[in-house]
Amino acid sequence: VSYRRTLAQRNSLLKQNRIRADKQLFAWNVRLSELGSQIVAARLGLIEDINAQISGIYSDISGKKSVVKLGYETPINTQHYSSRLLSKLESSAEKDFKRGFTAYGPHREDIIIYLDEQLASTSASRGEIRSLLLALKIYELQLLEEARSKKPLFLLDDVFSELDGKRRKQLVAHLKAYQTIITTTDAEAVLEYFSNQAHLLPLYKKP
Repeated sequence: VSYRRTLAQRNSLLKQNRIRADKQLFAWNVRLSELGSQIVAARLGLIEDINAQISGIYSDISGKKSVVKLGYETPINTQHYSSRLLSKLESSAEKDFKRGFTAYGPHREDIIIYLDEQLASTSASRGEIRSLLLALKIYELQLLEEARSKKPLFLLDDVFSELDGKRRKQLVAHLKAYQTIITTTDAEAVLEYFSNQAHLLPLYKKP
């Protein structure tokens, strides 16, 4: 929240008169760099924890041993991120005034996923992408359970339609530990894997 507010203030300055705004810009650059560094440190810590677990979860779902790794995509060296971002904000100020927005910082950075050393966004199949998303969701379930000391409710929208039989079976093995709500157009496919543990709630469209 603090970062978003600071970013909004800096972007507002960038839309004002350059001479007046220049006097205030440095203070906002410093604050944005400090807060940005905290966000990036937290992201890198989370990525490290995910990387320690995600390959095992994904391999369980896909039914084959694979290596999944998350990386952090940023043009700024994450070592001494605060000072490096501050330097970047200062050097790009003129271009930022022309653009009217801040072009550098955590809000412009992203997490990337590799599957067996290949960039998942360009090389993974639909089934693999679906399995990756489910693996991340299962990790999120475990994280929420640890943080709140109770099991969260898991919601899945028509997930079975894009998974083959092997992936369905492996996914169900993970879901049995959680209360799960699944929407589907093929109820029999879901019931096949959950047997008498599932409650079917049919929804009909109004005529």
